[in-house]
This record gives sequence, structure tokens and C-alpha cells, in this order.
Amino acid sequence: MEESHVHRLNRDQIIELEPNLKEYPEEAIFAHKEGALDPVFATNLFRKKR
Repeated sequence: MEESHVHRLNRDQIIELEPNLKEYPEEAIFAHKEGALDPVFATNLFRKKR
């Protein structure tokens, strides 16, 4: 059986993972195999390649 890549984080874990947030939720879900990107950065990158 495959181990889940989705984990529930408590507030302390969130602070450790994302120390620069202005506000911290009490808990969050973290999926380490999921990708994310900055949409503004990606748009500007695509515009420069044209």
C-alpha cells in the first residue's frame, strides 16, 4: 500500500514550513507531491519567451 503524500499540519508546523506568512491558521493540509507556482512570475516568463 502506498503512503499518502497528504498530511495535516498544526500551527507550529505551518510556521516552520512558511515562516513569512502574516497570519497562521490553526491547521492546514500539505501535499508534498503537488506543485505550485507564482502565477505572475509564470505569466511574465511566458511573455518573455514570445
